[in-house]
Amino acid sequence: MGVRNPASRTPHPAEAGRPLVIVICGPTAVGKTAAGIEVARACNGEIIGADSMQVYRYMDIGTAKPTAAEQAAVRHHLIDVVDPDEPFDAAAYLTLGRRALSELIRRGKTPVVVGGTGLYIKALLHGLFRADARDPSVRARLRTEAESQGAAALHARLAQCDPQTAGRLH
Repeated sequence: MGVRNPASRTPHPAEAGRPLVIVICGPTAVGKTAAGIEVARACNGEIIGADSMQVYRYMDIGTAKPTAAEQAAVRHHLIDVVDPDEPFDAAAYLTLGRRALSELIRRGKTPVVVGGTGLYIKALLHGLFRADARDPSVRARLRTEAESQGAAALHARLAQCDPQTAGRLH
């Protein structure tokens, strides 16, 4: 794979004054990690992981995390940052990701965002809407309902309210 020096391209007028952020995204097992390492080496960059499973410590099987050798080849950020029992969402990713972006830019490094979680990438680049959608009392009520009636009952309720979403979820 040949890598073009991103500094040699002419920026789009809308990019004037904005730092360069390279994004490599796609489905699992298409070579994003290898491409990201090659690109980061070519442009004095570091990798910011954008994968919803790779953020979790101890979840090394089935997540296609960069190996120790790959992480040693180029510094990686946002890999193994939370325990599996800790809540983590796109808003948390946004906070940590923007912190990593700022640090890299401050140090003169090119951020190379690598991963397959589109929502994380979108949040990092464009932000999220501001709303606190979490309601602990609703979650507790639904958890109790699932325990007493089963997940199938909740899914049936979802199918009544939002058949399209229910059709996508098992």
